[in-house]
Amino acid sequence: MEKDPNLRYSAEEALNDPWVTNNIGAKEFDKPLAMTALDNLKKFRAGRKMQEATWLFLVSYLASREEKQMLLKTFEALDLNHDGQLSRDELIEGY
Repeated sequence: MEKDPNLRYSAEEALNDPWVTNNIGAKEFDKPLAMTALDNLKKFRAGRKMQEATWLFLVSYLASREEKQMLLKTFEALDLNHDGQLSRDELIEGY
């Protein structure tokens, strides 16, 4: 892989690469598998993952030890079924 964007393949060059032209073509493909992969891509929520990563960073690096303990106690009090996630209902009930 080339880190310098100016030296990377263009999309057209990549599509014309011998590896692609030899391995991808008019071959049959597994349509159910392709549909499953497409459905999985539709369901993936990159924005939510980024939000979770941001919160994790903020809590891990910017909060003091006391603040982390307070956040953990608050989370545990709100997490009524102890599954490690807060549902909408748990947030409403805790509010």
